[in-house]
Amino acid sequence: MATATATKRGQSESEIEEIRIPTLDLKRLTVTIEGTQPLITNRFSDEAERKLEESQSANKVKSAKAPRDPEAEFLAARYLIVDAGNPKQDICGFPASGIKKAMVAAGGRVTEAKMTWLRAVFNVEGEEGLVRIDADAPQMRTDHVNQMGRGNVRYRPQFYPWSMKLSIVFNATQTSSTDIVNLLQQAGFSIGIGDWRPEKNGSFGTFKVTEQKISVSG
Repeated sequence: MATATATKRGQSESEIEEIRIPTLDLKRLTVTIEGTQPLITNRFSDEAERKLEESQSANKVKSAKAPRDPEAEFLAARYLIVDAGNPKQDICGFPASGIKKAMVAAGGRVTEAKMTWLRAVFNVEGEEGLVRIDADAPQMRTDHVNQMGRGNVRYRPQFYPWSMKLSIVFNATQTSSTDIVNLLQQAGFSIGIGDWRPEKNGSFGTFKVTEQKISVSG
């Protein structure tokens, strides 16, 4: 247990407040999740970001809209860990931060734990921020959506069946591997990940924990 002291101007030694900082006890949990519904990803593409910047520019110039390319929009909505230049050989991932957010949201709903505390006790690791999706090449979805009161069509990748092997580092002085697994189970059932998940009134992106693949190491 590390200690530190906090003093205020005019305090005597007897009034000095002692702050105790717990020692970290980091453990790593490796667990596999398996999709119970299709996973839809929707990466904000470079082209979409460019268009947004142009729309917000003070010097924007209106120009004729170029024809949409459904295949290009579909491919751009993937999160790529490895870009092999071939959709069937590319390796797709999902943001590790999105999985953590789902777990934190689930914990905030089913426990009395504060979400700020939950964010501080574990991290989901990834390859450059992404967790690999173990699945065949995604299929293209064509969905009619409502944006700002206007109808639109989106072309997005869908993975099914799918699974992910997660590496989760947690502070064992604050929580346990059992609690982390339970949190993940709750997230998979009630929150989900990706587009049209239960948290957003959808039914996609749900998953379950394949418990026999859990291992804990220091």
